[in-house]
Amino acid sequence: MIQIVHHKLGLTEYRINYPLSSTTQFFDIREKKWSIDILEKFDLDPGLFATPTPSGTEIGKVSPDMAEKLGFSKNISI
Repeated sequence: MIQIVHHKLGLTEYRINYPLSSTTQFFDIREKKWSIDILEKFDLDPGLFATPTPSGTEIGKVSPDMAEKLGFSKNISI
């Protein structure tokens, strides 16, 4: 769901924080990456998943068009 919001704000590289990643049961919290072993058991491509990042990481900027529509100043970080 959050990827839809990110897309609407103009982000093109999707990210997910570690705590939210861990709720999928496909995330290796010790290694901080998607578990290839688990994904292979379900025949899932890791490329389908957002890039895991630490909480609080800046993941991009609101697009200039969307910032203008929302009344934001330019260069708003997400």
